[in-house]
Amino acid sequence: VLNDPSLIAASTPATKAGGGVSWLLATADEEYRDVLALYTQLLAQMGNNINRMSPMVLVMSPGREALLSKLSAFNISARQMITENFPNLTIETIPEFSTSGGELMQLWLPSYQGQKTAYGAFTEKARAHAVVVHTSWTDQKMSAGTWGTIIRRPLAVAQMLGI
Repeated sequence: VLNDPSLIAASTPATKAGGGVSWLLATADEEYRDVLALYTQLLAQMGNNINRMSPMVLVMSPGREALLSKLSAFNISARQMITENFPNLTIETIPEFSTSGGELMQLWLPSYQGQKTAYGAFTEKARAHAVVVHTSWTDQKMSAGTWGTIIRRPLAVAQMLGI
């Protein structure tokens, strides 16, 4: 999910009043505007066939998710602004989204028109092969395999790097 070549290239966050693009110096309003920009990107990728009521998942590292608790000048957190404007959005955290290239944030449509956007695929979850009998012991081989994550609709994922 982090480095699938079929995903559209990550966008860059807007420059913050405190300097740079990182959320460390961002206000709650600036964090919300980055999420809104990500939604606008997803909307364009999907050809305007979704709306803010569509079920979505916002994924980021735990360190950046904690910054959503910052309060705006009106005493409203970025999390409150996001959940109020996108009522069917859930926020998930994944430690691996804190990458060496910067902090990653992705906005996903879990499914579109009844088809999952992505899923974990396996050749076989686990298989026990025949028991081999030796003179004083037995042997049994086990095998399993995975293909990793299969992304069926790369357009249903928008990402931003550097938050």
